[in-house]
Amino acid sequence: RVLFRSYLGWGVWSVPLASGYTDPIQKVHPQDEALYSSISIGMAERGEWLTPRFLGRPAFVKPILAFLPTALSVRIFGDSLWSLRLFSVLSGAGVLTLFFRTHGWSAFLLLAANPLFFTLSRRNMSDLSVLLALFCTLLAWQKSAVRAGAALAWGVLTKSVAGAVPVK
Repeated sequence: RVLFRSYLGWGVWSVPLASGYTDPIQKVHPQDEALYSSISIGMAERGEWLTPRFLGRPAFVKPILAFLPTALSVRIFGDSLWSLRLFSVLSGAGVLTLFFRTHGWSAFLLLAANPLFFTLSRRNMSDLSVLLALFCTLLAWQKSAVRAGAALAWGVLTKSVAGAVPVK
């Protein structure tokens, strides 16, 4: 796990917020990272953990778990690029760990070498968190309906309806 976190997290503090492209082929800029970061910093500063705000107005653009883990990280570690991106790096490391444990080295190496996965793991966006929640849902489905339901709820509270993809 330490290897996965250090691979994804190395130099994360040196990349400016919302810089470069999330998708260099389609030329998609990561403006969502700036929005999520602003909302999370505001939540941490005001201590308003259930009401995300952007420019002083309630910002219900995403469910609360899109912002809350980052806001808690900012509250604990201070306002920095590292603390803003910590949860995404840990989510990416979690996905890599689960891929390694369930599918072996080949799946792990293919995913770790994917430039989009690498980029999204280093941005303050909810994509990797919902990917981890969906993967946990699919793994838990075989063992426990309660755990699968909890992981599914995590996905829905992170990315709204997109978190409910595993539902039949």
